[in-house]
Amino acid sequence: MQDPVKTPRKRRPRGSLTREQVVEAALALADEEGLEALTMPMLARRLKCGVMTIYGYVNSKEDLLDAIAQRGLRDLRLSHPLPANAAAILRAWGRPSV
Repeated sequence: MQDPVKTPRKRRPRGSLTREQVVEAALALADEEGLEALTMPMLARRLKCGVMTIYGYVNSKEDLLDAIAQRGLRDLRLSHPLPANAAAILRAWGRPSV
C-alpha cells in the first residue's frame, strides 16, 4: 500500500515579509479571534510562512505583544501628545509608575 503524496503548502517567497506586516497580521488575528488565539503557529498560518520565519522579525511573543501595544498607542488620536517616557505616560493617565 502506498502512502498518499502530500501536496506541499504554499509559502510566501523568502524575504517577502516585514516586521510591520507581521505586527499587522498579529493585530488582525487578535482583533478577529481574541488575544488568546494569537499564537505563533496561528500567525504563521495567516502569513503563509514557517513559525521560525516570524522570529526573524520579532524576538519573542512578548516582543510581538509589545509591538502591537506600541502600534495601538501610535494610532491613538489624542487631544495632547503623549509624554516621551513610560513613567510620564502613566502619570498623565493617573496611574502610579512601578
